Amino acid sequence: MTELAHCTECGKLFVQTTYDLCPSCRQELEKKYETVFDYIHQKESQDLTVSDIHRATGVEENLLNKWQEEGKLEK
Repeated sequence: MTELAHCTECGKLFVQTTYDLCPSCRQELEKKYETVFDYIHQKESQDLTVSDIHRATGVEENLLNKWQEEGKLEK
């Protein structure tokens, strides 16, 4: 049975799968991650802070902190 849920980002009603985000917000989140991932790997030899990455990519610092805690920003 399908379950409807409200997106935790935009509040839009959607058919929930394994994510709490609607497809549009999930796609936007994936684009942001790809941008950050590419930037980090371009700057391979540099020590980067969350603030550095935020200034360069425009991705929110709270999201960068979350990814850092999850180990997603490892080189």
